[in-house]
Amino acid sequence: MLERANGPAGSPRPWHNRRASPYEILGIEEDAAPATIRRAYLNLVQIWHPDRFRKDPAHQQEAQFATKRINEAYWALRPAKRARSGPFHRTRRSPQASNVGQGPLRPTWSVGAQTDWDGRQIVSTGLVILVMIAWLAASALLFWILIAWD
Repeated sequence: MLERANGPAGSPRPWHNRRASPYEILGIEEDAAPATIRRAYLNLVQIWHPDRFRKDPAHQQEAQFATKRINEAYWALRPAKRARSGPFHRTRRSPQASNVGQGPLRPTWSVGAQTDWDGRQIVSTGLVILVMIAWLAASALLFWILIAWD
């Protein structure tokens, strides 16, 4: 089972090398496509997920370490995705600026960094609030009229 992820017999696992690049950890070429990066990541996480080793504490500890390093490598290489949550969105370090062996990569949050956001979300939210206020006012007026006529 673990031989698939170990590489050639007798070779150390790449995540134990503190200077291993994210490409080496994921076992891919440096010019790999994003789909290849994702597929390599998913395959390794499936093999090294700690829940698969519940009965063997030594293997579970190794799997936790491997999964941590695999996640860090994937985080360093994954393609940037456009944020869809308004002006607050996650950014990532570039692969050249990060070194997987230097500790975990942490996402940073930036405010208002989107320059192409045109405010349509604010306008649509304002219109929804305006319609709700108008409906509430009309309901209150109708209720008042019904009570006043009795």
